[in-house]
Amino acid sequence: MRTSTENGHFCIVPPKDVDGQWTSARLHGNHSFQCDNNGKMIFAANIKMGQNPRRRQQGIWPAWALGQSIRRGENWPKCGDWDIMELSNGSSTNQAKLTAPSFVGIGRQAIQWRNLSNKMATHTGSIHHTDRMGNHAESHGTVDFDRKQYHTFTLLIDFSDDDYSKQSIKFQLDNKPYHAVQGDDSSDEKDRRNWERLARSAFFPILNVAVGSDLPGDPDEKTLPGLESGMTIRWVAVYKSRY
Repeated sequence: MRTSTENGHFCIVPPKDVDGQWTSARLHGNHSFQCDNNGKMIFAANIKMGQNPRRRQQGIWPAWALGQSIRRGENWPKCGDWDIMELSNGSSTNQAKLTAPSFVGIGRQAIQWRNLSNKMATHTGSIHHTDRMGNHAESHGTVDFDRKQYHTFTLLIDFSDDDYSKQSIKFQLDNKPYHAVQGDDSSDEKDRRNWERLARSAFFPILNVAVGSDLPGDPDEKTLPGLESGMTIRWVAVYKSRY
């Protein structure tokens, strides 16, 4: 995977060599961040996606995400992760995931791009999760955005209230909330412990453009390398404050 800076922006570009081999890149932040009691914390990144058409991005899998105890050897998904932005195959489904073990209301968000003009897109945020019987459940919301522009993808953790039921994790696109999970989504003491484990864990930022694997499948002969199959990042930031 080639990374570069252009006009002060950071680019992650999937290359293909003369033998047809692709490479991927995943960049980790050195530091982990944890929200303080009675405080708020924001993870945000300003990103523009490559503009190659869907049929030319088979197997391409960019994401802006966060990890936690996986650094200590705990396996996914038990370690938990927050995928603030995730795409696969340049398709109409952009998935932003909030993964945690056995917590009602926490799971995956799916963001759908329905306009084939490749300009305006419909962003559908759905939280997928397992209920207490292990069955799949979900909720979702929608918002429109322009794929050809930079957008700020944000996760806001709010512990400003001592009452855990009023604490929240909110997803935002360009500073506009489109989905939230709250402590009162948990139904009993076990769920409350899982909420504490997820929301109060330390997380670190990850930026990646993967090629292949189970989710997107392998690239094919039509898949194009280069910046228009990658992503460009203006900035990544973490903010913390106490109230």
